[in-house]
This record gives sequence, structure tokens and C-alpha cells, in this order.
Amino acid sequence: GFVDRLRVVEEKFERSFYVFLHFHSGEAMRLLNRFEGAMIFINPVEIRPENCVLPDDVQGCDQAMKLLRSHGVRTIIYLDNHGNRHHSNALRRKEFLERCPENGIEVKTVLNIGGVKDNPELLRKAVGECEVIVSYEDHSASVVQILKCYGINVPEDVGLLSLGGITGESSSGFMTHVEIPYQRMGEITANVILKMIYLNQREFKNIIVPERLVIGDSLRTMR
Repeated sequence: GFVDRLRVVEEKFERSFYVFLHFHSGEAMRLLNRFEGAMIFINPVEIRPENCVLPDDVQGCDQAMKLLRSHGVRTIIYLDNHGNRHHSNALRRKEFLERCPENGIEVKTVLNIGGVKDNPELLRKAVGECEVIVSYEDHSASVVQILKCYGINVPEDVGLLSLGGITGESSSGFMTHVEIPYQRMGEITANVILKMIYLNQREFKNIIVPERLVIGDSLRTMR
């Protein structure tokens, strides 16, 4: 449906701006490459060499690691999402796990969230060996529910830290998470569009926007 709408746009406009959120499909990209307009991508699945507005996942991992260290955390479980092809998934996994040894944190195990949902017993068995579970915002609520089914409470029995949080998703204040700054990224994109129109410019260097650590109730100090 989205590609069909692009074809309509192509027929009506000779020069426009197209902004995409989490979007980088092959057919649409081939169609877009025929356009006269400039393309701007907000946190796309695959990083392009230009015209991207991206969250600073490296800085976000640094914030998460400093928080864990300040709380005296020494052991964690890392919940990965092997089915997620978004560049941020691999980047966060690499940056976060590489920082653990130098910060005195032992990764007891890395579990795939898909496997955990199919077989929750995997998480129950692993929890007894760790102090904190590191997950992703869109899976953290499921993790809490799975643990509750086994009588395991967050944060009393195990802490939970979420990476890749979405603005407003943790409005209850419960989840401690590193937030993707989509609102700020949107504001920056709007300003970039205006400058590109004024300068008749089609390309810009990728812009990296700092992420924000949001402290909730899902993580307690271990000291």
C-alpha cells in the first residue's frame, strides 16, 4: 500500500521531500531512486551513507553501562532479538556486550526473545544466576509478565533495564530505559528540510542524536 501511494506522489509532484520512519524496503527504494526529490531517513533499518537522522546507540549503551555499574550490578542476562534486522539491534548488542567485561559485569547468558516466548522456562532457569535482565522496550512488558507467571517479581527478585525505549511508552514510570529521541529527531529533520529547500540541497551528512536515560522503578541498587 505504501508503494502504491508513492506512485501517486510520483505522478503529481516533480520535486518533493520524502521522510521515512523505520523504512528501507527494496521495491520502494528502487521506486524512490527515480524521484527528483530528496530523501531523508529517520532511523532506517539499514544505515545509508547520507541523509539519515539516527539515534546515538553507542552513547545509549554507555549510559546504560554507567547506570548498571553505579547500581553495583555484577551479573546480567542479555535478551537478544535475532529476528530483528534493524541496524540498531546488532549495534546495541555489539557495543553493550563488549563493554561488560571492562566494567566488571558478567554476562551469564544471551537468550533470544523469540525462544523465550516459545519456551518461558528458559528465562526462569536463567534468572536464578543473574541480578538484571537487559532487554528491549517492545519486549520488556512481555518479560515482566513471563516472570510473574513464575512468581518472580521486578525489581524485587531481578532488575530489568530496557534499551531502545520509545518516548511515552513508559509513562507509568516503571521501566528504566534508554530512550530513542524520536521527538528530537523529528524536530531536527524538519529543520534540515527547511535548510535543504533554502539551499537547494539534496544531501547532508548523517546526524546522530543523543539518547536519554529514563530512570524508573524496574531497577534497584545491588550495593
